[in-house]
Parts: sequence; C-alpha cells; structure tokens
Amino acid sequence: MNSFLVWKVAWSSCGYRGWDPTEYKKWLSSRSSSFGYVKNYGFGHEWWNFFEGFSDEYYYGYAPPLHAMKPSRFRKGVIFFISRKPGYKGGWFLIGVYGRAELLQEPFDPGYSLWDTIPPEYRGEIREVTRKELIGGSASTYSPPSLFLLRARKEYSTPMPAPMPLSLHFDVGVKGLGNAFFTYIEEDKAIHLLEKAVGFIENLVRARSTSSWVDPHVAAKKLRRLLNEIVREVPQKRGISPSFCPSIGGLPNMPGRGKVEVKELLKAHRLFELKYGNKLYNTALSVCRRGEIEEKSIAILSFLLHYNGVWYTQSEKGRKAFSDLEKHFSDIYELLSSVHPIIRELKDKTLLNVDLEDPVVTNSIVTLYNRFSGVLDATGASKALHLLHPKLFIMWDDSIRKSYGIHIPDGDNYLEFLRTTKRELSRVVEDYANKRGLSMKEAEEYIVRNTGVELTKLLDEYNYLKYTRRELRE
Repeated sequence: MNSFLVWKVAWSSCGYRGWDPTEYKKWLSSRSSSFGYVKNYGFGHEWWNFFEGFSDEYYYGYAPPLHAMKPSRFRKGVIFFISRKPGYKGGWFLIGVYGRAELLQEPFDPGYSLWDTIPPEYRGEIREVTRKELIGGSASTYSPPSLFLLRARKEYSTPMPAPMPLSLHFDVGVKGLGNAFFTYIEEDKAIHLLEKAVGFIENLVRARSTSSWVDPHVAAKKLRRLLNEIVREVPQKRGISPSFCPSIGGLPNMPGRGKVEVKELLKAHRLFELKYGNKLYNTALSVCRRGEIEEKSIAILSFLLHYNGVWYTQSEKGRKAFSDLEKHFSDIYELLSSVHPIIRELKDKTLLNVDLEDPVVTNSIVTLYNRFSGVLDATGASKALHLLHPKLFIMWDDSIRKSYGIHIPDGDNYLEFLRTTKRELSRVVEDYANKRGLSMKEAEEYIVRNTGVELTKLLDEYNYLKYTRRELRE
C-alpha cells in the first residue's frame, strides 16, 4: 500500500539536479541557513535529488534527517518535496515529486564522490570545509558511500519546472510543520497536490514561461502517469474521464463565442465539481460573507495563492508579493479597508438587476477594479471582487478575456465584460423561465438553489473549462 509524504528540504536554485553555484555563493557571503548541515558546509545532499547521472532508471536522493531518523511508516509511495527560499518571509513551494519511491535499507553507492559531479568551472570557488564533505572519507561528517537512502523511478518522478506556491493549510492539511521535517498525508490530499501540480505546469506552458528547471511537457507527462497509477480506477472512483489531463502542446485558435445554454452551464458545473471541486471556494466565500476585514483578507490571499499561483511565480510583481507575504497581506487588508464603503453601496446589486449605464454604478465598478488590479493585477482583482460580491462580479483570466475579445484588462474593459456577461446570463435565465413557465426571478432562484452557486460562478466555470482548460467540446 502506498504512503504519501510531504518532506521539506533545503532550497536549491537549479532544480535539485546537482551542484548549485548560485546558492553556494549566497552561503559564502552569509554563512546562514535554517538547515544545520547547510549552515556549516554550504550545501545540502538534497541538491542531487534529481541528478540525472546516478542512474538511467532511478533518482537517488536525501531528505533531512534521514541520516539520523527514518519515517517509520514509509516503505514505498510518493514523496512531495517542499522548500522555501532562505531569508524570505513568503510561503512554501512544491519543488519536486518522487513517484514509486522507496526507502532503502543501505545508502546508494554511486561509485564516485559528489565532488566528481561538480563542473570544473565551479571547483575553484569551493572552500576546503565544503570540499572535504563533497569528497567524503574520514575527514567528512558522514562516511561513504553516501546519504542517499531514497530511490524513485524516473518515469514517475520530476522536479517542478518552476517552484509551485502551496498552502500548508489548504493543500497539505496542516497549519505548519514546526520542527518536523515531514508529515504524512492521505491519498485524497496526494491526488489533489498532483492535480494541482499538473494544472500549474499546464498554465506555465500557456504563459510561455522560459524560466524552467526542466521541460514542462516532460514533467507534466510524468506526473500524469503517476496520477493515473494512483487512481487507476479514476472513472469509477471519482467520476473523472481517463484523459482528465489533456495534452499541453500547442493550443488551437480560440473559437468564437456562441449563445450559452442553461444545459451547457449545468453540464460544465457538474464537470467542474467532479474534477476540481469547490471546497476551497465555498470556504473562502463563506468567510468573505460573514468575516471581518482581517478574515476576508486571509481568505482572499489563501484563495489567490491556490488559484492564481502562476502570477505569484511568473510575474515580477507576483514574485515580489510572494517573497514578502506579510506585506502582501497588509496591502490586501488596507485595500479592503479603503474600498469597503464602495462595496457596501453596491450590496443590493446583482449582475442581472444592476444598471450598467448608471454613471454612479459604473464609476464605482471601474474604481474598484482598478484599485484591486493595482495590488493583485487583472485576474486576481476579478477573483477578489467576486469573493466580496459574488452576485455582481464575475472572474476572468487571460484566456477568458481573449474569448470575449478583450486584450487590455483595465477597469473600462472589465465593465464591458460585465455588460456582455449580463446579456449572456439574462438570455440563459429568460430561456429557462419560458421553458418552465417561471418568472425571471423564480428561474434564477431555481438554478442557484439546484447548483449551490451564483449565476456568475456558473458562467465562470463554463468559461474556465471551455477557454482556459479547453475541456468542453463544441
């Protein structure tokens, strides 16, 4: 039976594929690390966890404190390696996954020292205290052959192409690790993490990210293979299509938008619930409905870290925000405090009943969007506004914007987006009301009651599956 571990390791800037000259230079100037061995010697053995040279079939690796203590309940399974940058106040990242991993009784002996794996151009900058550890032998802290007590099959294992932000609370199910180096997680959490990782990689491809540790197409293929193995009975067990992780090759041209039917919204909602779920969304929405500004700020930040992770890793503004989450949280808190009166004035408005030609209303919407966009950028602004007022505001992302012919995501174009989606949803409700012999209000209430989400969320799920994920067929 598989076990699932989340294990923290020291930071590497080069994908844990061997010697890291960048982090070593930082150590030379600071001589600091939260990991004792790294603090003393300037490197961690986990830097070689995805080193290609040890074997054609396996990765061999280390995670602290395997030299002193082994996880008693782990024999084989999946290991999620997490880390965070030294000196950063930001959160944790998923940096790699071991599939078909096992704990060895004796350490792996590559037949050569770690010093032999270091390119000659970097050897001259390495201090003697570090060199002795890399060479091994009687002068080193740990005797040969190595500390590599983990082994994982390469076809099921990969470093992330780029570090993926995660929330220990929502993604792992713990408030923090404290002094512990690892924690066991249930299968459902492991599946969630793998699905999130594949989605994150797909988004990297769509964003045409060029700063990758490894080829994202290869990484996604390996994680999909691992995910399929874990949930081999996927269609029966979780209601998911066997091809639930589509190819992330070149995307076809975006089709034109046709008339949206209520049956299409309901079909998309069922598919979204099965594949992605709304637990985090519902929790964040509940907090934003009843919580104080501080609680709302926490809910919005947690939601965005989960659903807008690419922004936090691939944009300069997002990376800066993630590097200091305390300041980022303060910025969100101050933003919510300052715009609270405007949102309160709109509390009785819904997308179906609001007059989007009223200059007072339109000025409020444009002002709100621009203020939120200044802190969270375009996609994050729409998500935050939706959580604060789900009956009025609808979420978008780059692919959805393009499907509506929008290329400049400013406040004026967001207002036009709301006007268009208002017309779409009005037609949906009107058609449904005519077919069922209901009033517009009764039809809207019936749809919302039977799906459990607002009309704005139904349309967002449809847009997301059709234009962002490309999972709805014409």
